[in-house]
Amino acid sequence: AKISVSLCRYCAEFPVDRAFHEAGLDCKAASMINMAFFFLNRFLDIADAIEDPDNAAIDNTDFLDTDIPSPYDLDMPDECALSGTQIEEIRDWVLGWSMDQSVQQRVDMRPCDKCRTNIYAAALVCPNDKCRHQYEPCAVTGFPVVKKSRIECSSCHAACNREDWNNWVQVFKACPWCSTPQNAQY
Repeated sequence: AKISVSLCRYCAEFPVDRAFHEAGLDCKAASMINMAFFFLNRFLDIADAIEDPDNAAIDNTDFLDTDIPSPYDLDMPDECALSGTQIEEIRDWVLGWSMDQSVQQRVDMRPCDKCRTNIYAAALVCPNDKCRHQYEPCAVTGFPVVKKSRIECSSCHAACNREDWNNWVQVFKACPWCSTPQNAQY
């Protein structure tokens, strides 16, 4: 889910509808329902804009303090990556979540390491104009490497968040960046 969310930062490089669809589905599968609601709702906005480009008005307010490109800065695909039936299934999920008081259409947040402003959890740059602290992307997930959980490969020094590193190394026994054999770091 974290990888798919991070990939939304690069949605100008591949079909934008696919980026948000995958992020939403992966968040749903990881039980990150607020994030799933957020990304799948954006997917529906994009699918509607692809279907009817003359009446496309996508509200970008929720994305202003993220490092995800505005849909107005992207080329929309000529056709949606999903069928009408698949889109309607997602529309039903989003409608159901919108009626559920326990679900909120919002991104996960965390404090900036430098200024402590509450920022989008996947942001690589603090949006606070007085701070603008920049983070390294985690070599496993693409999420920002936060100070309190930063570790690195003993060979190439690729930075990772400890939990993501340990999950990767337990399965693959090697650095995700250089493939040098590694151990978990607790």
